[in-house]
Amino acid sequence: MIIEPRSVAIIGASNDQDSVGYALVKNTMSARCDVFLVNPNHEEIEGKKCYPSVKDIPYEVEAAIIAVPAKVVPDVLKECGEKKVKYVYIISAGFAEAGNVDLQDKLVSIANRYGVKIVGPNCLGLMRPGYVNATFAPYEPKSGGIGFISQSGALVDAMVDMAKESYGFSAIVSVGNSAMLDITDFIEVLDQDEKTKVIAIYMESIKDGREFINVVKKAKKPVVVLKSGKSERGAKTALTHTGKLATDYSVYRGAFRQAGAIEVNTFTELFSVSVLMELVGEVDDMVVVTNAGGGAVLASDYAEKYGVDLIDLRKETIRRLDKVLPEHYSRQNPLDIIGDATSERYWKALDILMKEKYVKSAFVIVTPQLMTDVDNIAMVVAKIKQKYKKPIVCSFIGGSRVKNAIHYL
Repeated sequence: MIIEPRSVAIIGASNDQDSVGYALVKNTMSARCDVFLVNPNHEEIEGKKCYPSVKDIPYEVEAAIIAVPAKVVPDVLKECGEKKVKYVYIISAGFAEAGNVDLQDKLVSIANRYGVKIVGPNCLGLMRPGYVNATFAPYEPKSGGIGFISQSGALVDAMVDMAKESYGFSAIVSVGNSAMLDITDFIEVLDQDEKTKVIAIYMESIKDGREFINVVKKAKKPVVVLKSGKSERGAKTALTHTGKLATDYSVYRGAFRQAGAIEVNTFTELFSVSVLMELVGEVDDMVVVTNAGGGAVLASDYAEKYGVDLIDLRKETIRRLDKVLPEHYSRQNPLDIIGDATSERYWKALDILMKEKYVKSAFVIVTPQLMTDVDNIAMVVAKIKQKYKKPIVCSFIGGSRVKNAIHYL
C-alpha cells in the first residue's frame, strides 16, 4: 500500500545532522516497517547498516524515499525500477518548479518504463503516524482520522507543529510537483483507507478538473479543501512553487460545488471542519437551536455556504414546541428559543426535536446572558446526545463564561 508500505529504502541517507538525509534517518528509527539506508559513501549511519545502492539490499523494497541532488535522481530512479520498487517518493527539488521541465519529464518516462509510481518530486516524503515517518518534518503528530494531502511540504511541517496534540492524522501526503500521482490519486487512496475518516486538502492546482469532480463525487468520505492561488499574483506564485499554473479561481469554486467538496478559507477552518467531520460525519437534516437571533442568521448563512441541509420543521413538531416554548419563539428552523433561555428550555426543545425521526442532527448555539446557566446547558446537550445517539455540534460563544462548558463537552 502506497501510504503503508511493508519496507522503505532511504536513498540519500546521511550522517550530516544538518541534512535532509539525516532527518530521514532519525525520523524512521521508530518505524514499524523495515527501513533500509542507502548511501555509497557510508557503511553505517547511527549504527544501522548502509547499502551502496538500492539494488544491493537483499530484501524486497516496496517504497523508496529519494533525497539526492536532482541530476542524480534519474539514475537512482532507474535503479529503483530494476529493484522492482513499487512506489518512489522524490524529495529532491530542482525540477519543473525550477524550470527544469525536461528533467522532470525524464523521471516520468523512466517510471512508466518500469511500472513505478512517483510521488513528487519536490515533496516532503511519506508520513503514516504511528507506522512510519519518512519525512524531514520536525514532529510526528498523533494518529487519528484525518488524511491530509498537501501541495506544499513546508506548510505540512507548519501544520504538524500546529496540530501536535490537537489533531490526529491517518496519513500526511505531500504531492509536490505531482509529476505522476496528484491530489486526485490520493483522494482515491485515502477513501479506501480504513483509518481515514475525512480527507483534508491544501491545493494550489489540479491536473484534471473533471477527474477531480468524479473522484470526489464517488468518495464515501467528506473532502475538505483549502484552495490557494485565488488571485492573479497567487496563481503566478504557485507556478514557481510546484511548476503548475493555478487557473481562474471561479473554475475551482464551481468544481468544488459540483463535486460536493467543502471549501474553507484558512488552515484553522481546514482542520476545525475536518475534526468535526471526523467526529460526527457528514451532517444532514439538521436543526439549529439558539438563544441568539444573530446566531440563527449566521447559522443559516453558513449552512447554505457549506451545503448543510437545515430541515423544515413539520407542523406536528411545531405544535409540540408551542406547548413548552414562550410565545415569541421563532417557530421555524433555525429555532430561536429567545435570549432568556435556560437549560430547562434547551432540554425541552432538544428533547422534542431529537425524538423526531426526520431530524438527523442538531447544532446548538449558546450565548451567555445574565440568566443563562451555561454549564447546565452543556450537561443537557450531553444527556440529549446520550439519549438519542444523533450527532450534535455546539457553538458556545463567549470567553470566561463558557470556558468550563466547552471543556466539559
